[in-house]
Amino acid sequence: MTSIIPPKVLLKKVEKTFREYLPQDCDHLLDECVKLCQNYDLSPDALFWKWETVKHLNRGTRRLDETNLQELKLYITQEQAKPSRPTNKGSSARLSGVMSGRSGASGYGPGRIPRQLNGDFTSGVKEEDVDRPVPVAGSSKISFSRADKVERRDYRYMYEKLSERSDVLDERIDDMAEIVRLHYNLQELCDPASATEEDVVVVGRIVANAEIAATSGTSKLNEASIALESSRMMGSGVRVSLRFNTPLKIHGSTRVGFFPGAIVALRGRNGGGGWFSVSEVLSLPRMNGPPSPPKEDSESSFNMLIASGPFTPDADLQYRPWQNFVQVISKESPDTVLLLGPFVDSSHPQIRSGDVDETPEQLFANHFAQIIGDILSEKPSISFFVVPSVKDILSEHASFPQSEFDTTLLSHSRVHLLANPCRFSINGVNFAVSTVDTLFHLKKEEFLKQGQQADVEPGSDEPLDPMAELCRYMLQQRSFYPVFPPPIDVSHEVNLDVSRSKPLDLDRGSQDYTPRVLLVPSRLKQFSKLVGGATFINPSSVSKGSYAFLRYSSKGGEEGVNVDIRKL
Repeated sequence: MTSIIPPKVLLKKVEKTFREYLPQDCDHLLDECVKLCQNYDLSPDALFWKWETVKHLNRGTRRLDETNLQELKLYITQEQAKPSRPTNKGSSARLSGVMSGRSGASGYGPGRIPRQLNGDFTSGVKEEDVDRPVPVAGSSKISFSRADKVERRDYRYMYEKLSERSDVLDERIDDMAEIVRLHYNLQELCDPASATEEDVVVVGRIVANAEIAATSGTSKLNEASIALESSRMMGSGVRVSLRFNTPLKIHGSTRVGFFPGAIVALRGRNGGGGWFSVSEVLSLPRMNGPPSPPKEDSESSFNMLIASGPFTPDADLQYRPWQNFVQVISKESPDTVLLLGPFVDSSHPQIRSGDVDETPEQLFANHFAQIIGDILSEKPSISFFVVPSVKDILSEHASFPQSEFDTTLLSHSRVHLLANPCRFSINGVNFAVSTVDTLFHLKKEEFLKQGQQADVEPGSDEPLDPMAELCRYMLQQRSFYPVFPPPIDVSHEVNLDVSRSKPLDLDRGSQDYTPRVLLVPSRLKQFSKLVGGATFINPSSVSKGSYAFLRYSSKGGEEGVNVDIRKL
């Protein structure tokens, strides 16, 4: 019941839920909303949806004020005065129970009291400062810092404005263009659609020519359909087809990969024929190398077990592979455990059909929260890091970038609920994590072009297999998800919100450096690879019987990251 939620926690949740519609002087409105939640036993989410109904009836009132707050109170009073309808039992009740997980109707859903694990209760959300190391309770070996604040990740999905969307897309081109200009010491960058008599350098986004793609019968990028889109500042946002000279010069390699959304730097000219003729593909400047740990952590070591969902096969919801992994945790006693969603997969056949007797929150509580609580009680040196997936039916946020799980699901001083994607540090070692299958999407969209190596840059001669090439795209593009638009047949795996996509940047603010470790779970074959100074890890999934074990050690200025991909 909402009446047992501490008033300060309830106030914070109400403020978070209504933030977009609150005027500046809103303390009295927030107090009234809290009273409505308490008096009518409503969660902040339930109150918000009722206000959405009132707002719609009033033809789209944008702000919460005294008038529509009174109308909201009247609406709730009238609604609760109506006699309740009898509910149907059987399979339909099962389905409604599953769907109620999205609206927080179960005992563990949004708006309910956080689950307490072994007496070590933490209420609400910690607003930790950027990169402030926090010693993990119960562990003398681990200190943790996160890279951003919770508020920056909170937004409402499907409320994109076209102007915001185009601004973000343009900004990404312009930001990379400035990096290229400074790196190559260029006076200016040119418009690819303007005719020139000599070679110029242009920067833009790779797109597919829709007309050519439609006539060819395939949406996949190819030599006939590839085009370049400029920003409004550099070329009025015009798209121009690309044609490649023979031989094509490629910086640092004999081949280059293109995909929709990739930002590229090209040298060539537009002779007035309606296309840009590419003579040279310039390599994008690299991010700085991973920073060394602080001096106070110069001699440190820790290990980590890494497991990715799904945690149960499609055949059932018994979570036997997860139970096997729990045995590994008990045996190995690692310092940290990193769990990557989905935990309750919305695409699981039984979840989709509603053939289940428990709500998603009950499934999570029984199979994860209780077990994690037992582990924390038995092993006081272990800490958990939990990252959701857009496929998690548990999450209030089914879009990417995605906020962390609510503390109503799991709350403990040694459990860190993280966003998707996220960057964090353990003992000064930087991790970057995303649960979207970026590598598979890159593989689907990749178009390779052969050429002649133009020069040799430091590190460019490292042998790269096809999987490592996919990883390198993420570093080159400085993005957790550089594909745009997502492939149509798997776009539901991303639910990309472009206007809120700034958290997808790998080089955010002061963190313009390559992470030491990147977690990239994928349906592709599991691996651990060193690419561009970063260790990429694809642990596959627990349902496929695979997980990763990471060891880090630092002594006398020497660092080492060792990763084993293991079978359950």
